[in-house]
Amino acid sequence: MVSDEERKEIEAEFLESWDGIQQSYSGEIFTIRWIWIRNILPLIKIFRERGYDRQFRAGTSMATLMISRSREYGLRRDQPFLAFDMLEDGGMRVTFTIQNGSVILNVDRIEITPEIENLLIPLLAYPID
Repeated sequence: MVSDEERKEIEAEFLESWDGIQQSYSGEIFTIRWIWIRNILPLIKIFRERGYDRQFRAGTSMATLMISRSREYGLRRDQPFLAFDMLEDGGMRVTFTIQNGSVILNVDRIEITPEIENLLIPLLAYPID
């Protein structure tokens, strides 16, 4: 069982990870060279408005947004995560990776669809580690 103090500490760490990611995607390289990747900013805003920034750590792998229940920066091979890749056509590819495989969704718009919600629910069930 996690104490209230430790829970607040974890939330603060998660929030800080989202602040960094938001700042990173607002950077100049995404304004000039890979402008379509900036489409992730409205998605980040939705995640934050729904409080997911207190429940997941945000990170990146190149231009891919990744969210997980990892307490520390970086993922081990056994840790599940959701990855969001922005597509030039305005859609996105969402990949849910767990130890025994992956589920891939192609979404036509930048939003949290019911299908994405159905991937967030099992990810939230994993313990923070």
